[in-house]
Amino acid sequence: MEDELAQAITTVVCAFIITQIFLKYIIEPAVLLKKSIGKISFVFLANQSKLTNATGSEELRQSIKDCSASLMEGHQSIPFYKVIGPIFGLPAEQNIFESAKCLNVICSQLYVDPESGAINQPMIIFENMKEIKERLGIIISYE
Repeated sequence: MEDELAQAITTVVCAFIITQIFLKYIIEPAVLLKKSIGKISFVFLANQSKLTNATGSEELRQSIKDCSASLMEGHQSIPFYKVIGPIFGLPAEQNIFESAKCLNVICSQLYVDPESGAINQPMIIFENMKEIKERLGIIISYE
């Protein structure tokens, strides 16, 4: 009787530990990555006119930098991303990297001085926004 009780307790404790490991190292990072992807959509929608006119502030630039870093952080925090990502419906690994690069390009185009004669920043920003939309499957405009 005591052996059965000890075995039952050991089984329950092991099951609890395994589920906690799965929760902390797989599910929570996947949810955080999805939140990071959602934040990118939020930043694009909330600042649509500033982005499409390339008139962003330092605060907007910092927000976009944070989105890029958060995207990479989310990817790096998921072990075995190539296996786990598709299970949770996350973007492919290459799409994460390319989207982070696009965010950095957008940020750099918001920094260009309008007096420098560069006139195609809005187009570069919009093209990168479209690429992010395709790679991450997010909404970038109200259309």
